[in-house]
Amino acid sequence: MRLTRRGRIVMIGLLAVPLLVVLWLTATARAGAGGPDASDPSVRPGKTVVVGHGDSLWTIARRERPRDDTQLLVRRIMDLNNLSTTIVRPGQRLRLPAHD
Repeated sequence: MRLTRRGRIVMIGLLAVPLLVVLWLTATARAGAGGPDASDPSVRPGKTVVVGHGDSLWTIARRERPRDDTQLLVRRIMDLNNLSTTIVRPGQRLRLPAHD
């Protein structure tokens, strides 16, 4: 059976696309899809706090763990609570990472 140039391109595409999709899915699964590592003690849930009026992630982090690196703690709180922004609302419940 002889294929034209267009036929060869179509056949290569039909074989390559599923292979690329499988490789992409495998790579994202191995990378953890960007989620926190469950074995990392810095992102295990610990205490839960309720956001008050005038609170920010920064003020909560400084109040709850004054000796810790505030910037790192804010990032860990965001990861643990699946927050994409630092904006919080009064009454919102936030989980803090467990102490080391």
